Amino acid sequence: MSKLPSLPLWVDEWTASTRHLNYEQRGIYLSLLILMWEKPRGRIPNDDKWLAHHLAMSVAKVEKIVRPIIGDLCKSSGNWITQERLRKEYDYVRQKIEANRASAKRRQDKEKGASDRNAIAGAKAMLPTPKLTPTPTRKERGSL
Repeated sequence: MSKLPSLPLWVDEWTASTRHLNYEQRGIYLSLLILMWEKPRGRIPNDDKWLAHHLAMSVAKVEKIVRPIIGDLCKSSGNWITQERLRKEYDYVRQKIEANRASAKRRQDKEKGASDRNAIAGAKAMLPTPKLTPTPTRKERGSL
């Protein structure tokens, strides 16, 4: 399935939930949300090396700066890190995309069906009918 086209950002909730963070922490948190949005099921691995690589920082910095943000604003359960509001938005957008895709397919199938019916009707109209062009009898053709 294709990636989701955009990440909805509700400014009032963003401001309320990140007011206590400094600029660096807000940037890291936004980067975490974007990583989650880009990954299947809206979650990222709960692994410091993976986080360090994808956030372009050292493992020590992940432990010192990123882990407190995750603990405060995200949910980590075993192998995965998620964010509840992001998951709801992710699921909503996925469902919307699927509904739009199904609707487009139904519309396309309907148009194709009408097109096929027109093509068959047009082909039938082009076929000669016996009344217009009768097949000559043996007598009319001459004997063989």
